[in-house]
Amino acid sequence: MGGYPWAKLFGSLMPVSRRFLAPWSAEVQPNYYVVRDADGQQLAYIYYSNDPARRSAAKSLTKDEARRIASNIAKLPNLLRKDWVVDWFDLTRG
Repeated sequence: MGGYPWAKLFGSLMPVSRRFLAPWSAEVQPNYYVVRDADGQQLAYIYYSNDPARRSAAKSLTKDEARRIASNIAKLPNLLRKDWVVDWFDLTRG
């Protein structure tokens, strides 16, 4: 028997589908960016450090690196839209 044994137990308690409403936004905070959906639900935190010594010791991101990552995460709903379909053959025909 395949599948996960907990699926039958918890399957009825889990929502049918989860929706994080677009548009998503990236907001800067003192030491991190937060990506939120249209309802304000926090979806991701991307931390950064302004202190070069601390950044190299902890291998943390610069503010610009964190901004670019947060910005790209916030663009995901537009990239994953169901009505946005690319026909591979149209791309290869030139």
